[in-house]
Amino acid sequence: MKHVDEKAIPVILADKIHNLSSSYQDYLVVGDRIWDRFNRGKDQQQWYYESLVQAMKERGVQGSLFDEFAELVKKMFS
Repeated sequence: MKHVDEKAIPVILADKIHNLSSSYQDYLVVGDRIWDRFNRGKDQQQWYYESLVQAMKERGVQGSLFDEFAELVKKMFS
């Protein structure tokens, strides 16, 4: 995230929100079987998404898209 152009961050956030929202809706239907769909399991997915949230925080990213993304990460992995 350090080298990502500032203008690209909203696009990245929108993409991540879309992907994770779809996965979350599926999770509500199939539960933990959702993790069978990924090459990497829940622990690695959780690490990836939580690392993105942390990197964005360190960069000073703020706003409603970031808030939505961070909340969705919490919901998906708690």
